Amino acid sequence: SSQDSLRAQNQQLLSWGIGASKVASVLHDVAQIDTAKYKTNQLSDTIEYRSDIGAAEEVLRYSLTSSESNLDAILRFRNNHFSRYQLNPIESSPILTQSQPSDLLENAKAALNRYKTYTGDPYLDEMSSLLATLTKTENTEITQGNLKLKVTVSGAGNGEFQWLYTESGIDYPSKSLDMIFENRLLTQMTDGYFLFTVGSTNLAISKDQAISIAKNYAKTLTWNIDGKPVTGFTVLDTPVSVELAPHPRTGSTGLIPYWYVVMRLDKVYSGGINTLTVGIYADTGQVANVQMLST
Repeated sequence: SSQDSLRAQNQQLLSWGIGASKVASVLHDVAQIDTAKYKTNQLSDTIEYRSDIGAAEEVLRYSLTSSESNLDAILRFRNNHFSRYQLNPIESSPILTQSQPSDLLENAKAALNRYKTYTGDPYLDEMSSLLATLTKTENTEITQGNLKLKVTVSGAGNGEFQWLYTESGIDYPSKSLDMIFENRLLTQMTDGYFLFTVGSTNLAISKDQAISIAKNYAKTLTWNIDGKPVTGFTVLDTPVSVELAPHPRTGSTGLIPYWYVVMRLDKVYSGGINTLTVGIYADTGQVANVQMLST
């Protein structure tokens, strides 16, 4: 029955709780926060089953306080695997177990090696090999096989390194590893490479076809504004943006080519609503997600 299924699901979620040990390893071994110098307090621990991607998700929030600095840290695990780390230094710089390399490229190499030691995932070897081909820190984009590395430098000690899966000319940003450095400090890391798969590379709907589908959908749309249904929306001819951003179908981690079309409305509605976004699966032309926004 559905109740038995829900009960079993909840029991499984509880068994997936990762506890403090993995959090301590990420903070100390990967991010190199000297946790011994801080008083650590868990602020929250939320576990839920994400039906949209078919995965269990745990999000933990911590405060780290000392006489020298205060930090907030958010960690996310999916299916009991590290998924995201975000550090917010509140006062002063974090106390680290060792000084960070002054060169951003060397910093990224060191952080990737630490993460590889922590997880042992084989795909990190390929990412490390691709990173090793770089000799200096600069904006660049290189591809080997199905792996692409994008480096964006935004100042001394600041930059982003993203390794993402690519196939048949389609990039899959959700299936990626992303590291962000601020002032040589690893402040954010997101790993979706282990979780997401490539569900399709079928690009049956072109960019122009996606725009046409979105415009036609706008004509038939009914949207509640101020509690009342509104119809007859008109969009401007030229879209604000059209992006190909592979997206999973509900309940699956398989990524499908997906057009995200952003269009400006011809007038502003109550609440400042002036923009319509339409998500369209590029293999079928199915409209999957629609939003009205104030931008």
